[in-house]
Amino acid sequence: MITHDVPFIMSHLKTEFGKITMDELEVEVQAIKNYAFDPAGSIDILLNSVFSHAEFCEIAGAKISDEQIINLAYLLINKF
Repeated sequence: MITHDVPFIMSHLKTEFGKITMDELEVEVQAIKNYAFDPAGSIDILLNSVFSHAEFCEIAGAKISDEQIINLAYLLINKF
């Protein structure tokens, strides 16, 4: 049974098994920029993608603010 929260586990994995490189971060940034929101689908899918992106950035040492997360979600919705 897992007894720790996700940030603790991710921190442990990062420490034990490697770091996210700037190249990997750039691939993640491009992936979120290319995300295509489907308005017929659930908004949860978009929000999960945005929150996952934010966590990835934080693990890579390039944390984005709550305001940036909201702006990113807004931009992805309006890109449709």
